Amino acid sequence: MVLIGGLCAQAAQAACTPLPTLDEIHVLDARTRESQAYEQERILREFVLFSYRKLANDIINGRGPYLDTIASFFPLDCADDSKRLQWLRDVLANAESGPAFARQLSIAHALGAQP
Repeated sequence: MVLIGGLCAQAAQAACTPLPTLDEIHVLDARTRESQAYEQERILREFVLFSYRKLANDIINGRGPYLDTIASFFPLDCADDSKRLQWLRDVLANAESGPAFARQLSIAHALGAQP
């Protein structure tokens, strides 16, 4: 028996929730990949990763074709595009890298974000 921080390793393992099996992961992944939402998120993530620098430049400048494309993934209920632009600038500033920015936008899209 190994002591970890005063707790026995055996007791610590018993308290852990079991991780999903590989079969469970594959089933869930296959089910998720079939959805239209997953396809949109994949397209968004790949677009952001592929064109991160140009997209970031358009967001900073407040105009450009890459900004127009990304804006189409986050439609507004109102005609005020400045709200969406400020939201994109905040997300961009908060992300430490291109992949982090792509992940944050993908998650926001999955959540149905309204800037």
